[in-house]
Amino acid sequence: MNTLIFTTLIKNAQCDTGKDLDQVGFSASTVHFNVDFYGNKKNNYDLEINQFGYGEQGNFTHVEPTTRQREMMQKMIIDMANEVQSIIDEENKPISYKDFCDDRYRD
Repeated sequence: MNTLIFTTLIKNAQCDTGKDLDQVGFSASTVHFNVDFYGNKKNNYDLEINQFGYGEQGNFTHVEPTTRQREMMQKMIIDMANEVQSIIDEENKPISYKDFCDDRYRD
């Protein structure tokens, strides 16, 4: 996936994290391109990729992300987990992780 398409997808990625920090994930898509990735707390949020590629007319082609693309996705996961955890630690009160994630990467 070329850098411009990847950057556009990542910039618009939505956080798919649930009500806790057990899993932190992101997804984004355009008409033809899709990325969907996550990390689990029990695995130190190591990057797992569900989908990374493109498709037309119901046919999806998985492509291998570059090292740099993998690093960027991994950083998003770790940054989100750390940011939410710091808010929990500072405020020591329940927050809606889903609402926080949805707003985090929006311009």
